[in-house]
Amino acid sequence: MSSLIKRILSLILVCAAVLSLAACGKKQQNAENVTSDQQDAVGSGEEEQSEIDLSAAGVTFTLPKSWKSSDITISAQADTVADGITVASAVMYSLSGDEATALQSNYADDVAEYQRQMAMRTYNLFYVFGLDGGRGEKELRNVLADLTSVEVKINKLGKAGEWTFFSVKENLQTAAPAQDKKDAVESVLSDVDTVIKSMKFCEPTPFEPAEIGSEIAFITESLDKKIVYASELFAENKITVINIWEYNGISCIQALPDFGNLYREYEEKGCGMIGIVHDYDDALIGDIRFEAAKAGATYMMLRPSHDVDEILPTKGYPTTYFVDREGKILCEPVIGADTEKCAEVLDELLSKLG
Repeated sequence: MSSLIKRILSLILVCAAVLSLAACGKKQQNAENVTSDQQDAVGSGEEEQSEIDLSAAGVTFTLPKSWKSSDITISAQADTVADGITVASAVMYSLSGDEATALQSNYADDVAEYQRQMAMRTYNLFYVFGLDGGRGEKELRNVLADLTSVEVKINKLGKAGEWTFFSVKENLQTAAPAQDKKDAVESVLSDVDTVIKSMKFCEPTPFEPAEIGSEIAFITESLDKKIVYASELFAENKITVINIWEYNGISCIQALPDFGNLYREYEEKGCGMIGIVHDYDDALIGDIRFEAAKAGATYMMLRPSHDVDEILPTKGYPTTYFVDREGKILCEPVIGADTEKCAEVLDELLSKLG
């Protein structure tokens, strides 16, 4: 994996809501790591989808047919790197959705090896940075100097309002794909310039979390399809922690044991926790239960719903909200797998509640 993407991913605190553009046989609701506003769009080889919306980074682009191949997986994400600086990026993995799931399962107990295996199959397709306030290439190079020592090529792509957008390319050394993936990989790479030329720009849309002090209520289902009224869950606890996460996010999976420990520690203090599996799919129910049980994440896991997406906006995964008995939002959400921050928030809220 290139030095630039490593550094960007190290800045991105969130288990990225990854946009799966490739055909995995079904459409995911979806799916994604970077301090980030992240937006996902989903496409498949069985669907017609022409525009991918990464407006959190001020970018939309036309999806070429080659990027819908069922032999590979492509993820695109829109992130905020710093105040007034966004990045839209796309990465290709030379394996199908099913192969990616199998790889994650095979190395579930060896995260370092899983990451090494994924790095061998990773191709960086594009980075498009947006800068506001009339800033240009000089300012972007100053930003990139903190991210990578690799020489990069910068091209100005366009403007929208006070924002200017640039493509950034590295000289990458990438492992040759397996023979059975070669045609699909080469076809995707050959369309990168076409994708960049198809891009349209707008002023990035900021992340707006649920308003502090607002009261929320939603109805959804547990994993075993029992109707769940959130208001009833909230009423049982001084504070309820709402952790919105994704099964397909390695950082989310890694964080499950920590959230399980957080739940047990604060349950004794009158706090509860629920997990909402944002990329839930019936085909994954066994895997979700297995991962939660293995991690000791014994709190209730729920299916997502349209209500939850509307009421509790996310900035990536996990995103964690805190509500009182009446379902009132108590503070800003915690973005990313930061359970230490969650514990600090709970301690502060409990001291205020008395």
